[in-house]
Amino acid sequence: MAACGGDDAAVPDPPGAIDQEDDASGAEPGEGSGAEMPPELADFPLPDDATVPFPALEAGDDRDTLAVAALSRLSPGEVVQIIDAGLEAAGYEIESREVADEQGVWEFTKEGVPGNVTAGANAGGEVTININLFRAGIR
Repeated sequence: MAACGGDDAAVPDPPGAIDQEDDASGAEPGEGSGAEMPPELADFPLPDDATVPFPALEAGDDRDTLAVAALSRLSPGEVVQIIDAGLEAAGYEIESREVADEQGVWEFTKEGVPGNVTAGANAGGEVTININLFRAGIR
């Protein structure tokens, strides 16, 4: 609940508002607060500082897409290097990759499940990492 002006009357928060005082982690928004990586992506190579601000999205499409967004405060080049070096080490077979200094796009398969990942700077000064798994096996 939020108080308005100088009065002590409580005004209800809008639907979907997050009560940051109830966040047991004590983290500021964007600093470790948020969702967890889904089990299918538990071994995905992300920077140590990466956070997942929202729960994974189950698209419900013909491809049975699972979409996850993560954020990092490392430089775009560092994030690209971590993902590029870590995919094969984590058992992902890289089918295509386009990597530049500040961004990267990879298509991969792991255990017969295709997917893709993009990484690049966002307007907020962080790096956005978007991961999609196409669990129906259709790219």
